[in-house]
Amino acid sequence: MNNIGFVGCGAIAKKHATMLQGQVGQYFQSRRLESAKDFCQQFGGKGTFVSYQEMLACDDIDAVVLCSPPEVHCDQILLALEAGKSVLVEKPMVITPEQLEEVMHAAEQYPSLFVMVAENYHYKPSLTVIQKTIEEGAIGDIQNIHIRKMFTQASLGWKGKYGALFEGGIHFVALCSSLMHRQHPIQIEADFPMHTQPERTSHLYLTYESGVKATIDYSWETKDIFKGVFQHSRIDGTKGKLIFESNGLYLRSSRGFQICDLKDQSGRRAMMNDFLQCLEGRKKPSYDHIQAALDLRVVFEAYRKTGREVYVQS
Repeated sequence: MNNIGFVGCGAIAKKHATMLQGQVGQYFQSRRLESAKDFCQQFGGKGTFVSYQEMLACDDIDAVVLCSPPEVHCDQILLALEAGKSVLVEKPMVITPEQLEEVMHAAEQYPSLFVMVAENYHYKPSLTVIQKTIEEGAIGDIQNIHIRKMFTQASLGWKGKYGALFEGGIHFVALCSSLMHRQHPIQIEADFPMHTQPERTSHLYLTYESGVKATIDYSWETKDIFKGVFQHSRIDGTKGKLIFESNGLYLRSSRGFQICDLKDQSGRRAMMNDFLQCLEGRKKPSYDHIQAALDLRVVFEAYRKTGREVYVQS
């Protein structure tokens, strides 16, 4: 059985540890040692560490799971690779273009290790159904993509340092990238209607070489009675259209109405299964640092063009 070390013991670490319990040995490290001890007891862990450096020095650990704030991801990834550990890191992987290049370069130096990014939208069952529907010709060739997810959400703790596009909208950038077979847009435009930083509403406009145009409307400050559920996105094709619930609950096309797999609606279970297979050496991650870089570059360019900062110091 492989052993992994969790760095950070918050809500997302709890979700991951729950899914991985019994399938890997689990160690925990947090800025608050008591939090690490609580997680260790709750999940039947093998032990705790006072520091990240102490965890990396442990020969029993095969990979680390970084559930820490994004501003420390880069250093933690580099240190893990140097210590011979593979990495599963929460999105966003890094917070600057310079950090992105550092990680890309470092990952090349350790081909036997992997850097996987926890972008669960890449693993959503709805994406698989949408892709299959399109590949089978139900709507013809894609012409336009319009993603809409606008609701009210508080930005608590370290999340208050980042804007809606970077922290949440990037999920839908990844979704568009998957639909466009990982093409990079030839044109990127953005609109942040409020002057506050970090932004809480974003509108992203992408144009691809094939002529396909994608719009992503994402907001944390739009009142919605259903709190973001039952909002619809659409894909227009040369032969028809496909409409889907933006969270991936269901879709509708010329082939009728279809409910997606609700047992893993978030895609997290499929993501953890991918991680386990990577740990066993059976494959490389479906969504790794290379895939994440494509999506991050879109977001970084959107901020650059509008003179915005990704990370707002408190």
